[in-house]
Amino acid sequence: MEASVLNDTWVSVPVGSEDSSKYVWARLHLRERACCPCGAVALFRCEDERFKIDMVIESTASTVKLLEPLAEEV
Repeated sequence: MEASVLNDTWVSVPVGSEDSSKYVWARLHLRERACCPCGAVALFRCEDERFKIDMVIESTASTVKLLEPLAEEV
């Protein structure tokens, strides 16, 4: 049973911008394989969502920093 549920396929992708074109290709290639047994499609989807959430959090924190001085004046 362990072999049937064990995720023993590793996917390594760069996190920097130096290899971004290869990263995008890898993401698109793996998304085309909807039946990928290693769960890479779900992993990339989750990673994309986490990135979007991080961007919203950073944007909100930046806005709060800009508005705090205005709130103190009022």
